Amino acid sequence: MRKNTFIKTSQFIISIASIALLSACTNEQQSEETTSTNMTYAEKVSAAIEKLDINTIEVTGFECANELLPSIHILGRGTNFPDFLTEDVSTEIIRQDYESIVKRISCLNEPTAEAKFVDAAVTNEAESGKALDAVTVNFPLGMVVYNGEEDWMMRVDFAYIVEGLVSAERPTVKKRFKVLETLESDGTPIKGIIKVAPAPNQ
Repeated sequence: MRKNTFIKTSQFIISIASIALLSACTNEQQSEETTSTNMTYAEKVSAAIEKLDINTIEVTGFECANELLPSIHILGRGTNFPDFLTEDVSTEIIRQDYESIVKRISCLNEPTAEAKFVDAAVTNEAESGKALDAVTVNFPLGMVVYNGEEDWMMRVDFAYIVEGLVSAERPTVKKRFKVLETLESDGTPIKGIIKVAPAPNQ
């Protein structure tokens, strides 16, 4: 009889412990949900950017930018290409919708570059010359983005705009993000969405 009583008591204690653990997990989940609900949109965007892991994104086709690599440092984002572009493009997608997940980024064609030169003194060579002062490099990209319900295929122009290489004490780097086309996973064009989304100056 004592043995049965011991077994029942042990089962009761285990049940109580399980309920307490389940309650703790539920309370923690509710706390996280409440915290998420109370966050502003900007805070949710910041949190999503912090969680961004570019290693989970498939990156293809950037061999088309090989000729640009020797001067890629001019863009002011270092030399770790295309990692920095992957991070920048994904960040802009998150800023538009913090729940979006970038799954693939592909370079569709060779990037285009526009340069601006200004008069500059050339020591021991001539009285004046031309120096590169600004450059815009545009990358034509294809993307697959999960919007929380389905995959969207996007065609995007992403540009770096660098100004003041010689005319300013410190050059400025801006980014321009332009959505040219958005398609559903079956190729159906999506209408009624923002086609152009300029990125904030940085």
